[in-house]
Amino acid sequence: MNTKFLGAPVALAALAGGLMLAEPRPAHACDSTPFMGSICFTAVDFCPDGYTQVAGQQMATQQYQAVAALLGYRYGGDNRTYFLLPNLQSRTPVGVNTSLPTLRSVALAQYRGQEAIPFQAITVHDHVASFAGTGAKAPTYKVTLNASVPTDPNTNTFTLGNPANLAASPTGGSGAQMWSASLENQVPIGGVVPTVSGSLGGITGGTVTVTPSSDNNYVNTIPPELGILACIAVNTGMWPQKPE
Repeated sequence: MNTKFLGAPVALAALAGGLMLAEPRPAHACDSTPFMGSICFTAVDFCPDGYTQVAGQQMATQQYQAVAALLGYRYGGDNRTYFLLPNLQSRTPVGVNTSLPTLRSVALAQYRGQEAIPFQAITVHDHVASFAGTGAKAPTYKVTLNASVPTDPNTNTFTLGNPANLAASPTGGSGAQMWSASLENQVPIGGVVPTVSGSLGGITGGTVTVTPSSDNNYVNTIPPELGILACIAVNTGMWPQKPE
């Protein structure tokens, strides 16, 4: 590992800011002499001395001048009296990508992603639909034949021609039949008006119920994870020299 040392001008500023100047040695994560602004992870429930949790805290620029100069206001702040630390709470760090075209670009200090996708944000999804109809019943019909027969208003007797017989077989003898099984020589009966009334039955209304394909109203996108503490060096360590 290449070891970077504090130059004379930076060393004076570091002393004024309370930074440690020690014998030449490599900087290690979560060590007492890390590079300022570096982040480490620990399995314990506290950050070492000189570190603080990477939780997006508001830091006073005057009090933390060294780390403020390194981070700037890219993670937030008012550009004057305070700046914000990165926030890794429930987040996973990802490498910056500004040149690889096959993957999405990721800028420094860019927050992205979400833990769950609401159903209304999904353009295509499966669901189960059921229809409950109402008003179903068997069809009913009623046929009414209204027959009007002309009568003599004076005698209140039928006047169906001469002779006045509803049905007769004058030349057929006593054994003649007025009904026949065949439909030949049909004669329409005047004065008969058929009327059909009733209901055709079937579905007259109803509702459609759509059931989501999940018991929840969102899709979880979180992979298996383990919670450990992320710490950032804010008041200890060495100033990282930027390559020429």
